[in-house]
Amino acid sequence: MFRRSPPRAENHDFPSTAPKNHDFGRFSEGRFRHTAFQGRSREWFCANAGSPPALCRAAPSRPDGELLASLRAFADVYRARPARYASNAGGMNVNHAFSLWRAATRLQPGVVVESGVHRGFGTWLLRQARPEARIFALEKSDALKVWGLDYFEASNRTALLMGSEFQDFNDVPWDELLTPADRAGALVVLDDHTDALFRVAGALRAGFRHLWFDDMWEGSHYSLGHLCRAEKQPLRGLAPEDQHADAAWLLEHLVSFHETPAIFDGCATGYPSALLRVS
Repeated sequence: MFRRSPPRAENHDFPSTAPKNHDFGRFSEGRFRHTAFQGRSREWFCANAGSPPALCRAAPSRPDGELLASLRAFADVYRARPARYASNAGGMNVNHAFSLWRAATRLQPGVVVESGVHRGFGTWLLRQARPEARIFALEKSDALKVWGLDYFEASNRTALLMGSEFQDFNDVPWDELLTPADRAGALVVLDDHTDALFRVAGALRAGFRHLWFDDMWEGSHYSLGHLCRAEKQPLRGLAPEDQHADAAWLLEHLVSFHETPAIFDGCATGYPSALLRVS
């Protein structure tokens, strides 16, 4: 969660990370360019997972009663997902899905903005969590033509801004679509592989406060993983001092930060190991 009236939100002179002419899409945004994932091993992904976000959180999250109760509710929904999402290749896995479910059910937003939709599994999951919410689903690719309408949660409460109807999240005139109260209470779901600092700044300028990031890892774009790690290393032309300045700006606006524990951690052992066990 971020501050309602962030200092310098309108006129902040961004560190070098905020792109002036970003190319929004599924895999090529922000300051960094997509790394070729095809053929990469689990070991490669684990090596690029990054460091713990020590700057942004006080302590690692621990399973508790509320978390386990949420997992039980999520498991029922996840088992009942449509067959087309049995394998959500290229989209969020069960760990990310649980995190999104928990955020939506705990916050109880009346409005959800989803930037990066892919095949629509996240949109479907959000509708299960918040049946009455208004959902804005933004996707640059013409996903409706590629996957067909059946792949998306389509109702009079869901606006599918895709293909020719697409607008980048930072460019949508949110003040014309939503009241200040709607924006302050909304959940913004960011799964678009775009510079995280750029997205935070755009959200704050528009009056949003609650942001959920799908990607913390450090393999494809300037993520919260980069911003929140304590030790900074030279990063594709971005000096450590610039990263520290970026992190300081983020922390100045940050009220609370939470990273949901993984259900399965494929990097701890040779096979996925259950971190949360529900009988």
